[in-house]
Amino acid sequence: MVARSVGVSVVPTLQKAEATIGAIFAFLVGFDVLVPGRDVVYVARGSADIAWLFPIWLVGVLLEGAFLWKLKTALEVGHYPFAPWFALQLRRWPLLLRPIVAGWWTLHFLLGTVASMFLENLIVADAVTWDVRVLRCLIFVGVGLTIAYSANLYALLAITASGGGERIVRQVWRWRIVLDISVAIAAACCPFLVRVK
Repeated sequence: MVARSVGVSVVPTLQKAEATIGAIFAFLVGFDVLVPGRDVVYVARGSADIAWLFPIWLVGVLLEGAFLWKLKTALEVGHYPFAPWFALQLRRWPLLLRPIVAGWWTLHFLLGTVASMFLENLIVADAVTWDVRVLRCLIFVGVGLTIAYSANLYALLAITASGGGERIVRQVWRWRIVLDISVAIAAACCPFLVRVK
């Protein structure tokens, strides 16, 4: 009886930790859109050729800011598992906007994947021998797995924005570990593919 109650009490804690990890990544990606604004304003003001860059960045800031606020308030509600529940809350888009919104979330997901590969390259860049490279890549698999795992929220948002229903979202969520491991392995192998000597 005691073991069963301990097991039951662990599940909400794990779900809350899972939601928090995903939200931290979402906030990091959001801040990556928001923070470079000073540079965008400076560059756009200095050149008439790219003055269009500022309004595009401003729209991105408004969209990202609204999303982060919605994410924050949804986290406070406390539905678990959080990522599929949250993605299903944002799924009703007009047919013409679906490709744009799905592309927006897919870019966020890809940003996490590319950032993971870039970080892996930085870690391995100064490794001069293969054994050091292999060791660093194996250590990095855990970091890559965390990044990929956190990016699942964006993958689910892309699916729901393109019209995917609850059944598809639940299936993808059930198999998310396969996607996470694939991204982590791809990130760990990237330095070997790019820096073959």
